[in-house]
Amino acid sequence: MSIGGLFRMRDATARLRPALYASVIKVVIQPLSLLAIALLLGFSGDDLLIMLVLFAAPGAVSAYPMAMAMGGDGPLAANIMILTTFASAFIY
Repeated sequence: MSIGGLFRMRDATARLRPALYASVIKVVIQPLSLLAIALLLGFSGDDLLIMLVLFAAPGAVSAYPMAMAMGGDGPLAANIMILTTFASAFIY
């Protein structure tokens, strides 16, 4: 909720392209790639489902304060977290 309270549309649109790229990688490309590897390694059933949940989890909420504390791009981290959370609700 704290990140949602700090969300500014101006910051979101200024960093929309990198946030979208990172979100697509996190929510679509990463889970599909890692699930393909898991299938090749012989995982199936509940084990595969658990891996999907782990691989496709939205960005961590701690990314924003960590990025701010380390002098990184906090608003971009917040945008990625918001977009991945939103996308995860509809994709999975």
